[in-house]
Formats: sequence, C-alpha cells, structure tokens
Amino acid sequence: MQPLQDSSADLLDDATLATRAARDGYLFFRSLLPAGEIKAARHALIPDLDALGWLTRTGPDDHRAIARPGHFVDDAEPVVGELVCRHSVLPEVQRLQHHPQLLSLFERLFGEAVLPLPRVLLRYNFPQQAAHTTP
Repeated sequence: MQPLQDSSADLLDDATLATRAARDGYLFFRSLLPAGEIKAARHALIPDLDALGWLTRTGPDDHRAIARPGHFVDDAEPVVGELVCRHSVLPEVQRLQHHPQLLSLFERLFGEAVLPLPRVLLRYNFPQQAAHTTP
C-alpha cells in the first residue's frame, strides 16, 4: 500500500482537488476536522473496542490505545454489525460525519448543496489485513 497523498495544502483549490480525486479515487486531509472532535469520537468508540479485546492500552489515555494485530474479526461477523449499529448513532460520530468543514468541501467539489445521510456506517480496519481493507 502506498502512503496517502495529503491534499491539505490544496484545500481551497477546487480544480486541483477534483482532478486529484478523479485520478486517485480519494482525497486525504490531515487536519480537515478539529482534533478535539476527532478525539471525542475516538473516546466514545474505545470502550467497546477494548471490551472485545481488540486494543492494547499502552497508557491511561485513550489516545494511546492501539489495535491488537492478532485479534482480527471479519466484518461479516455479527459482533461487527452490532458495533456498526451502536457506533453510527453516537453523537460524537455523527458530529464528525456532518461537520460543516466536511459538508463545505463536498459542496465545493460537487458544485451544489449536499444532503448528508442521517447515518453513515463506520469501517473497522485491522492492522496487517490488507485483504479486508477497502481499496
């Protein structure tokens, strides 16, 4: 897997972003959303992931929790479906999915107003499981 190209420097250049999205199939922005809101969503998700044994805690702070590579669970497993349903309705997750910065970016890219879906499903990716990661 190649490293993602950070498009943050071109955030206000709609033509460059559109060209890059068409060429590469993605846009990656290192700091598009506020770090505090991302940490809040992470904090809301970690208890469930930790309870399933999917994480290793390296310290008392949630931001230091890392995935346990040997605990892969296929996304067809019922536990993953249960997590998706529970996590998708968390206010911290929904705030990120409907963040004004994100909506503004999509409106600029598509050239018209966007209607965000009320629920966007999360993806759970495990380390060293490239066959199960969305390309």
